[in-house]
Amino acid sequence: MRNPDVLAEISADRARAGQVIVGFAAETDDVLANGRAKLKRKGCDLLVVNEVGERKTFGSEENEAVVLGADGSETAVAHGPKEALAETVWDLVAERLR
Repeated sequence: MRNPDVLAEISADRARAGQVIVGFAAETDDVLANGRAKLKRKGCDLLVVNEVGERKTFGSEENEAVVLGADGSETAVAHGPKEALAETVWDLVAERLR
Protein backbone atom coordinates (compact mmCIF):
# COMPACT_ATOMS: atom_id res chain seq x y z
CA MET A 1 0.00 0.00 0.00
CA ARG A 2 1.37 3.41 -0.99
CA ASN A 3 1.47 6.31 1.41
CA PRO A 4 -0.81 9.23 0.54
CA ASP A 5 0.80 12.13 -1.32
CA VAL A 6 0.14 14.75 1.32
CA LEU A 7 1.79 17.61 -0.60
CA ALA A 8 -0.27 16.98 -3.73
CA GLU A 9 -3.44 16.66 -1.65
CA ILE A 10 -3.03 19.93 0.24
CA SER A 11 -1.97 21.71 -2.94
CA ALA A 12 -5.10 20.54 -4.75
CA ASP A 13 -7.52 21.16 -1.88
CA ARG A 14 -6.30 24.32 -0.16
CA ALA A 15 -7.81 25.15 3.18
CA ARG A 16 -8.24 28.83 2.30
CA ALA A 17 -7.80 31.18 -0.63
CA GLY A 18 -4.38 32.75 -1.02
CA GLN A 19 -2.61 30.00 0.90
CA VAL A 20 1.03 29.44 -0.13
CA ILE A 21 2.14 25.81 -0.18
CA VAL A 22 5.87 25.02 0.08
CA GLY A 23 7.31 21.56 -0.51
CA PHE A 24 10.77 20.13 -0.05
CA ALA A 25 12.52 17.61 -2.28
CA ALA A 26 15.81 15.85 -1.69
CA GLU A 27 17.26 14.66 -4.99
CA THR A 28 20.26 12.47 -5.76
CA ASP A 29 20.72 13.39 -9.43
CA ASP A 30 19.40 15.80 -12.07
CA VAL A 31 18.30 18.06 -9.23
CA LEU A 32 16.70 20.84 -11.28
CA ALA A 33 15.00 18.63 -13.88
CA ASN A 34 13.63 16.29 -11.23
CA GLY A 35 12.63 19.26 -9.08
CA ARG A 36 10.72 20.96 -11.90
CA ALA A 37 8.88 17.71 -12.70
CA LYS A 38 8.03 17.21 -9.02
CA LEU A 39 6.83 20.83 -8.69
CA LYS A 40 4.44 20.30 -11.58
CA ARG A 41 3.18 16.95 -10.21
CA LYS A 42 2.68 18.22 -6.68
CA GLY A 43 0.98 21.51 -7.60
CA CYS A 44 2.59 23.52 -4.80
CA ASP A 45 3.66 27.18 -5.10
CA LEU A 46 7.31 26.68 -4.14
CA LEU A 47 9.52 23.62 -4.05
CA VAL A 48 12.85 23.72 -2.24
CA VAL A 49 15.16 21.21 -3.96
CA ASN A 50 18.59 20.16 -2.86
CA GLU A 51 21.04 17.46 -3.69
CA VAL A 52 21.61 14.80 -1.08
CA GLY A 53 24.43 12.35 -0.81
CA GLU A 54 27.33 11.43 1.38
CA ARG A 55 28.03 14.25 3.85
CA LYS A 56 25.41 16.51 2.23
CA THR A 57 22.41 18.10 3.92
CA PHE A 58 21.31 15.57 6.55
CA GLY A 59 23.20 15.91 9.81
CA SER A 60 24.88 19.10 8.64
CA GLU A 61 24.44 22.66 9.87
CA GLU A 62 24.75 23.92 6.30
CA ASN A 63 22.90 23.42 3.06
CA GLU A 64 22.47 24.78 -0.43
CA ALA A 65 19.33 24.59 -2.51
CA VAL A 66 17.27 26.05 -5.30
CA VAL A 67 13.75 27.26 -4.66
CA LEU A 68 11.58 26.63 -7.70
CA GLY A 69 8.36 28.58 -8.13
CA ALA A 70 5.21 27.50 -9.94
CA ASP A 71 5.49 30.86 -11.72
CA GLY A 72 8.75 29.68 -13.35
CA SER A 73 11.04 31.46 -10.91
CA GLU A 74 14.27 29.88 -9.70
CA THR A 75 16.08 31.21 -6.63
CA ALA A 76 19.48 29.71 -5.86
CA VAL A 77 20.63 29.71 -2.24
CA ALA A 78 24.41 29.38 -1.93
CA HIS A 79 26.06 26.92 0.44
CA GLY A 80 25.77 28.28 3.95
CA PRO A 81 23.83 28.06 7.21
CA LYS A 82 20.41 26.45 7.04
CA GLU A 83 19.03 29.63 8.61
CA ALA A 84 19.93 31.53 5.42
CA LEU A 85 17.90 29.05 3.37
CA ALA A 86 14.98 29.39 5.78
CA GLU A 87 15.10 33.20 5.49
CA THR A 88 15.06 32.98 1.68
CA VAL A 89 12.09 30.62 1.71
CA TRP A 90 10.23 32.91 4.11
CA ASP A 91 10.94 35.96 1.91
CA LEU A 92 9.57 34.11 -1.14
CA VAL A 93 6.44 33.11 0.78
CA ALA A 94 5.94 36.67 2.03
CA GLU A 95 6.16 38.02 -1.54
CA ARG A 96 3.35 35.68 -2.57
CA LEU A 97 1.17 36.66 0.40
CA ARG A 98 1.18 40.33 -0.55
